[in-house]
Amino acid sequence: MHFFLKMDYKFLCPSAFFCIICFFSAINGRPDYIYYPSRPADNGMLSYSFYDNSCPNLNMIVRWGFWAAYINDTRIAASLLRLHFHDCFVNGCDASILLDDTKDFKGEKNALPNRNSVRGFEVIESIKANVEKACPSIVSCADILVLVAREAVVTSGGPNWPIPLGRRDGITASEAAANQLPSPFEPLENITAKFVSKGLDINDMVVLSGGHTIGFAQCSTFKRRLFDYKGTDLIICITRASSTIRAFLSLIKL
Repeated sequence: MHFFLKMDYKFLCPSAFFCIICFFSAINGRPDYIYYPSRPADNGMLSYSFYDNSCPNLNMIVRWGFWAAYINDTRIAASLLRLHFHDCFVNGCDASILLDDTKDFKGEKNALPNRNSVRGFEVIESIKANVEKACPSIVSCADILVLVAREAVVTSGGPNWPIPLGRRDGITASEAAANQLPSPFEPLENITAKFVSKGLDINDMVVLSGGHTIGFAQCSTFKRRLFDYKGTDLIICITRASSTIRAFLSLIKL
């Protein structure tokens, strides 16, 4: 699952993106969260028509906001997809990753997997400001995050799909919970257990992890796995690899 060599936003796995967003985008808010501002979805369920009357131009505002950022930085597509993933894996899609530290809790921004790594906050803030101008106190940040992630997938060559809306924004965050995000340095057993704890299986884990092939990755996060075989099956994979892949491995080993 870790053998991902191509780290360019143009080389995608649409099924991975689709599964990432569809699974996490369908997660409803927890009961100890409130909507922003106070208008809940009918019966606590998400709805495809949630903002049809209250904010009919929401999708267009989000799309134009994303494109404004993407034109200046194509890498932002990968960053926003990752921002969404890191939000949803920690207690659901509640935008808690956007919250700063307070006297009552330490937020998720400075958790080890996120510190100086997760980016795109300013894009969400800009889009949120534009949404507020059009539809004051209507749309949750959680819904904006989901919609922006879809734009990132579509722009990068992945599929488009309708998204149910009406998520609740979190009023608290957890640095401790964010520190439990799957790490590229963990053994397979640990990573599998973390996905299982979210109700996912090993197939989901492979697909969701594959989504990280969009964008760039720091060499330090995967170089160890490529060249420290220790009798694993990875050396068989490399032995059978094409000459192009072997040449690539030789290049990044320098």
